[in-house]
Amino acid sequence: MGILRLKSLARSWGTWGLGIAGFALSFFLALEIKRDIDFDSQLQFEFTSNEIKQSIVSRLKANAMALNSSAALFSASDSVTRSEWKVFTRRIDVDHFLPGTQGIGYSQIVSPSQLAKHIQAVRQE
Repeated sequence: MGILRLKSLARSWGTWGLGIAGFALSFFLALEIKRDIDFDSQLQFEFTSNEIKQSIVSRLKANAMALNSSAALFSASDSVTRSEWKVFTRRIDVDHFLPGTQGIGYSQIVSPSQLAKHIQAVRQE
């Protein structure tokens, strides 16, 4: 009976050892897979973030170009009329270069004493 018991104990330890080894292998493989998934997720996040950043930078550059062009128009002229402004904004093709822009305009400073005269001039246009 001692030999049977010894064999049974050896089988039990072998079974436990195999189970523990299988668990350990599964655990380390799961950690490795998680590490790979985390690495891939980080790469995807960085790629998407860079695409968004480039899109924002590109849009800001296009807006800056429109502002610089507008400033150049005003610098080159003593006064810009509404019709000149209309021609200018059509020529810079805002819809193409700045899609989604609802409008582009400028504000003229009008003193209170000149307000009535300004309103009359705008109505005459």
